[in-house]
Amino acid sequence: MSKILDFEIKNYKGIVSTSIELSGRSDTPIVMLIGLNESGKTTILEAISQFVSSDQSVSSLYTFSPENNEEFTFIPASQKGSFKGTVSVAATVKLDDTEVLAIKQLVELAGLEVDVEALRKKFRIAKEISFANDPKGESSGSLGLEFNVRMPGALSFEPYAQPDDPQQNLWELIAELVVEGVPTVAYFPTFLINVPEEIELAPFAGESYEQRHYREIVEKIFAYAEHDVDEHINKRIAQYRERNGPQWLDTFYRSHEKGQIDAVFKKVSQALTTEVIGGWRRVFSRETTAKRVELQWSVTGADRPTAMVSFAVSNGDSDYKISERSIGFRWFFTFLLLTRFKLESSKRKTIYVFDEPAANLHARAQVELLTFFEKMIENGDKIIYSTHSHHMVDPRWLAGAYIVENRAAKHDDADGYDLEFLPAKIAAIKYKQFLDRAVAGAECNTVIELKLEHHAA
Repeated sequence: MSKILDFEIKNYKGIVSTSIELSGRSDTPIVMLIGLNESGKTTILEAISQFVSSDQSVSSLYTFSPENNEEFTFIPASQKGSFKGTVSVAATVKLDDTEVLAIKQLVELAGLEVDVEALRKKFRIAKEISFANDPKGESSGSLGLEFNVRMPGALSFEPYAQPDDPQQNLWELIAELVVEGVPTVAYFPTFLINVPEEIELAPFAGESYEQRHYREIVEKIFAYAEHDVDEHINKRIAQYRERNGPQWLDTFYRSHEKGQIDAVFKKVSQALTTEVIGGWRRVFSRETTAKRVELQWSVTGADRPTAMVSFAVSNGDSDYKISERSIGFRWFFTFLLLTRFKLESSKRKTIYVFDEPAANLHARAQVELLTFFEKMIENGDKIIYSTHSHHMVDPRWLAGAYIVENRAAKHDDADGYDLEFLPAKIAAIKYKQFLDRAVAGAECNTVIELKLEHHAA
């Protein structure tokens, strides 16, 4: 699978231009964004979430499209109404040998030879939205892979000339192969700890972002348990309604179909319990009073043949809704839902992006979460996370850390509450460069107190 070397962000909200490096002189599996509140850490994570997101419901909150521009604007706030530039999020990518070989074989089937050395060069994939000609923006994307070919026996390679017939267009096939191999981004905004009390297992008009996010999570859990929401739940309910007429719901709860659906939910709840309770033990290395996590279900209504579900946790004596538990518990529960249900069939690597992870957990839990992060990256996945807690700073990862500053913000006691509104100037500065600048006596707007003692797991 290909590797993302860095992200470059331009003109996104308060970011004029900044970059986050994942693989420079050495590979950086965990990248920390350290900064005070309102420093711009979340803005950087939002921008990164634009890139090949694996979670469409989350990425749609900040989606790079004209349709979403009015509700979730991403142009610089200081230039609303006058911005004529381009907002862009780009990644530098490098193919691995397996992908290079796959492209070589695909080109050979078309009777051509490909420049393998050019394929091995790093290239850029960019998502852009331009406001030069349209105040609502025009979105586009680009793939900067150097694709040169030649006829067998020819002396030199030439840039591939795309034919008019799309069926004969090698570039389209190559582009699809490349994009499918790029790591996906799984973004976890802090507000998603607000688990809906009920989640309808089918899209509907007026569906909220949170509802859609958790519906897609439930679909992933079903797939993990080798079931399908539409095939094994909604279709069975709809077919029963068609066979039994307007009063179908009166008899449904005594039907064979209801028993079949119960069996599916039992299996899915077993998978949910194994991963959530087991995940808790793996992170905190201790038992929990929770014994079981269930998906409880009912029919949405006689006129809507779909299922409505809710998460519940049991200690053996009583059942509790997730929404009734503490903020810390809800954060960790949603964290496990995001990270534990990756399908074995998915070979793509994941870049997990966490905004202030474990901010509502106590210090010991934060340190234990860092230990779990190490386990998450063992298979080649990466993590980018923001924090202002010294408990969430591991000295071993400082080489890949960034200090995030909003150079327009004032954090000192004298000026912190001034009614002065300056255009945001968000920048991510490599930790070593930040230290060098501080040692040299440069003025710094960010003051970070880091306790760098090593916390034993």
